[in-house]
Amino acid sequence: MAGGADDYFSDAPAGDEHPEEGRFDWAELESFDYGHYFETIGETPVDDPRRGEFMMRTMALFIREWGSGRAPPESVMATLAMAFTDILLYGAQPNDQFYLPWRPSATGFSRTEIRDIALCAEVRSILHATPHRAVTKVLQEVADRRHKTFETVRAAWYAQSKSGRWTG
Repeated sequence: MAGGADDYFSDAPAGDEHPEEGRFDWAELESFDYGHYFETIGETPVDDPRRGEFMMRTMALFIREWGSGRAPPESVMATLAMAFTDILLYGAQPNDQFYLPWRPSATGFSRTEIRDIALCAEVRSILHATPHRAVTKVLQEVADRRHKTFETVRAAWYAQSKSGRWTG
C-alpha cells in the first residue's frame, strides 16, 4: 500500500519506546489474542478492568489489520461506526467514545452512565416522533440498532427514567 498504511506505520514506535504509563504497547499489536478477548469480554463481570479496555482493544485491532493491509472485522467497523455516530449525531464527547483506560471521562459520568444516557435519549427520540409505538418495541429497535441486548437497553431506559434527568 504505497502512500497508505505501510508509510503511516513505518514510524510506529517499537514496543519499549514508550514505557511510561498511559501509552499503548505497540509490540502488543501483533501478540495480543484479540479473538479470545472479544469472545470472552461479554462474559466478564461488570467491574472487571478488562471491560475498560474494550475501545482501546477495538482501535488496536483496527490499526493492526489496516496497517497490515487486511480489512478489519465487521464487528470492529460497527463499533467504530457507532462511536462516530454518537459523536456526530448525538453530541457525545470523542474522549468518551474513544475511551482509553488512562484518560478520565470528560463528562464526569461513568462509561456505563454515558451509554445508558445515549440509549435512553435514542428511545425517547423515537417515542417522541412516534408516540403510538409500544415502549418495548422501541427498546428492541434500539437494542438491535446499537448491537445491545434488549435487557441492557431496558435497564438503561428504566434507570435513566427514574434518575430525574428526563422530564416531559
